[in-house]
Amino acid sequence: MLKLSNKKEHYCWCCDYNSYTGEGNLSRIFVNNLKIQEKTKIFTIKEIIANKFFYTIFNYKYVSPFIGILFCWISYLKKKTPVYVNYLPLWNIFLFILLPPNTIFGPITGGAHYKINKINLTRKYLFPILFFISDFFLKRRNIKVIFSTDLLKPYLSKSIKKRSHFNYVFKLISLKKKKKKRNRFFNLLQRT
Repeated sequence: MLKLSNKKEHYCWCCDYNSYTGEGNLSRIFVNNLKIQEKTKIFTIKEIIANKFFYTIFNYKYVSPFIGILFCWISYLKKKTPVYVNYLPLWNIFLFILLPPNTIFGPITGGAHYKINKINLTRKYLFPILFFISDFFLKRRNIKVIFSTDLLKPYLSKSIKKRSHFNYVFKLISLKKKKKKRNRFFNLLQRT
């Protein structure tokens, strides 16, 4: 179990908390892991915007992260620990620059292997520059950094690698398998 913060109460922003999307499921797993350790209040765009028209506009994955930044600053100013969970790719330098100090980042996502075609040429040449900028700003934060996979390791500095937790998703899968095996064992014991 990762200990992410010494504070008891966290205000957690999730751009996507749906059970039918990959990002939503990853955020649910991360928040549940956080809830086991500490008291966590979860906020999503649905709680903030009740009007369907505005919800549709602001729920778009490139707009809701900026609402999340504002939410995290409000939480920080209220002396709560802000947690920013998803739509957190390493190339999105604005998140790493604009989020308040001591923000806990949910698993940082992103891949590094791209096939070369017209669309991915931008990713191949632009993304490493954006990864470098994000790494620069992450170094200035005194936090543990969690990555969903280890695909971005080659783009990270040594200091970030030392205080990072990689393959968050895969470790949770192996923990679930161990738990199922243990539960099967106890079920067999109870039957005998």
